[in-house]
This record gives sequence, C-alpha cells and structure tokens, in this order.
Amino acid sequence: DRAGPQLQETNEELQKTNEELKKVNELLKSVASKDSLTNLRNRYSLRQDFEMYVGIPLYLAFMDLDNFKEMNDTKGHMYGDKILATVGKVLTESFRTSNCYRYGGDEFLIVTENGNEDEFRASYENAKRHLDAAGIQFSGGYVYGVAESIPELRNMIMQADEMLYKAKKDTKDRINGQAFDHIS
Repeated sequence: DRAGPQLQETNEELQKTNEELKKVNELLKSVASKDSLTNLRNRYSLRQDFEMYVGIPLYLAFMDLDNFKEMNDTKGHMYGDKILATVGKVLTESFRTSNCYRYGGDEFLIVTENGNEDEFRASYENAKRHLDAAGIQFSGGYVYGVAESIPELRNMIMQADEMLYKAKKDTKDRINGQAFDHIS
C-alpha cells in the first residue's frame, strides 16, 4: 500500500508551498505599503490606517521640502534620493512613530496620537534641528483635534495641507498650525 507514504509526501509538499506563499504575501504587503526610498509608509498604507485615526486626538502635520526640485535639478536625482532617505530617517526618529508617511514627491505626512502641542513641537524642532544640520529645509502645516469620521479625517488632512501652503507662501522654512475646524 503506497497511498499512505505518497499522501504524506504530497501533504508535506503542500505545507512547504503554503509557507513559501505566506512569506511572499508578507513581502508583497510590505512592498505595497512602504516607500522603498524613505522606508516610510505610503499613501496606500495611510488609507488602510484611516479607521484607526477616527475618534482619537491627533496632531496631523504635512511637511514639504523647500527648494527640492532645484536640488534635484542641479545636484542630480541620486542626491535627491539621499535627501529623501535622510528625511525619512529623521522623521521616524524625531516623531518616534511608524505613522510617518511619504505622501508624494517631497511631501510627508506625520500623524501623532494623543499628544499635546508641546510634545508635537518638541518632535518638530528635533526634526528641524537634524535636517538643518544636513542642509535640508522644509515648511510645515498642522492641525490638531479629533476627526469623528473618515470624511472628517480627510478634511483634517486637507486643512493641514492648507496650513502647509500658507507657511510656504508666507516664507519658507516655517510651520503653521491650528485647531481642526470641523465646519470647513
């Protein structure tokens, strides 16, 4: 009766294949949710995280590198890539959170939960100090408050973006912030 050993061998092969598929799926999940250049989470990952940000106090900050296009154009894309990688490292270390996202290009989004303005500002100043030392300037905009729904969270992100562009318009290398306006 050879059916028993063949069945066992087939079962072992299936288990091995299943384990390999699990590893590949984990890799694909990581590739889909992380920006490989900065090692930060990406916009896809942000959308997956929306639910966990609803109903809790947040500081939500946009940061945009000042004059990044000029740096890229004059010093080359490899230099620009190094700048982006440095920013990713500094943001993660300064805000001590995995809730730092590369939103696009040279724009980053940081979400801190349950903090206060002093803690947020201290993290921001720490990031600024390290990036200044590396010759990198950025502008920022933030809002703080509680989004009671996903549409409100999207509105909160939009308001932080508006604060960023106000900072860039006023003068670069600064940050503007306000309480979340639920009515906007």
